[in-house]
Amino acid sequence: MVGMGLLFLLVILIVIIGGVGLWVRQSRPEAHAVGAAPVVEASQNHISLLTEAVGYIGTILVLAGASAAVGQHWRDIGTTGQLAILVAATLIFLGIGLLLRSSTEPASQRLTSVTWAVSVAAFAGSVAVATQSADLSGEATGLLITTTSTGYAAVLWAIHQHAIQQAVLFFGVVVSTVTIILNLVQEPDGWMIALPLWAVGVAWAAAGWWRHIDPWFIAVPLGLIVALIAPATIDQPSALRFGLGIATAGVVMALSVAVRFIPGLAMASVALLGYVIGTVTYYFGDTLGVPASLTIAGLLILTLAAVATRWHWFSRKQPATVEPSSAEGDSPKTSLQHHHAA
Repeated sequence: MVGMGLLFLLVILIVIIGGVGLWVRQSRPEAHAVGAAPVVEASQNHISLLTEAVGYIGTILVLAGASAAVGQHWRDIGTTGQLAILVAATLIFLGIGLLLRSSTEPASQRLTSVTWAVSVAAFAGSVAVATQSADLSGEATGLLITTTSTGYAAVLWAIHQHAIQQAVLFFGVVVSTVTIILNLVQEPDGWMIALPLWAVGVAWAAAGWWRHIDPWFIAVPLGLIVALIAPATIDQPSALRFGLGIATAGVVMALSVAVRFIPGLAMASVALLGYVIGTVTYYFGDTLGVPASLTIAGLLILTLAAVATRWHWFSRKQPATVEPSSAEGDSPKTSLQHHHAA
């Protein structure tokens, strides 16, 4: 039952990340070069969606059947047998991905990402089994598993920069950050883990926004989600927890408005709501004046926004279109060309 629960959780996370990534991509489409001709796909024989679905079903059946068969006798196999099975799974799914990657079809590229994600999971299991006989602490074992698996995921992402590969790599970076701190500091406070995670999220989102990490439409939401949630992981309510959360959400909202990035505005708004409610409840939960004042102020701001939207107070006027003049002299387009030539 636990395995099924984890499987359903993984599917839900994939759907959420994929949906947010698609939303982000549509909110900031890639700009085409000026004067560039539209790209025409040369190949006309595409892999059908049914064929791609069959590939996913095959992967699921292999994992389900192998897990059920091995799980019944896992303890009886022994360490050597367990390690052999996991290493074989790592190499098999790596090989399948390499075979699929030889095709330029988008469906083959997606299947490559799925098989390589399974290969990373099998690799992590191999390292975990290999360290069972070593005299290592739990923190050291976790550090070894996460860092080596993240390194393997980074290699696969460098070869195949797909959304799923990046999500696996980002997950490894986040978990590795936590295990590194647990090895450096005994019984660390919550802020000692929250601040590095917040920094990782901010850096990842910024790198994705400036196209240093591909695909960017996955990097930005992944980074923003971690950066916005990280302050809430501080175990005890404090000024750092609420202050960092409100400041991060406020900055993300301001930047999202400046660049018209609706997904960032939505995520930051939800985070800001949570941190403001937490702040008011913690510091002013026994009084009625501050919560009432915030409610009234929020209603006034909401009313102002509705009125401004109705009467277009802050709307940007579209520049008037200048038609080329047929009179004597250069048209605006010709004059602009002369200006650039000069």
